[in-house]
Amino acid sequence: MDTIDYTAWNVDLSTCTATHSSGFSIKFDGRPGRNFNGSPRNWPKDLGALEKVRLLRYGYDAYRHATGHKED
Repeated sequence: MDTIDYTAWNVDLSTCTATHSSGFSIKFDGRPGRNFNGSPRNWPKDLGALEKVRLLRYGYDAYRHATGHKED
């Protein structure tokens, strides 16, 4: 797989979804800072475990940032 831009996220707060330019998305439930989780969908092919974790982490961060939540 080509180099991934881990910061290329589009967040839609109306659908509680963060979508990466690769097509990978995370559907969120709850609100950051409380009972908060996400369901990943459409993992990019040929992505190793560490890259998946990094992409997921950046997606959570993009969603938190879009909601205005600041981590403690």
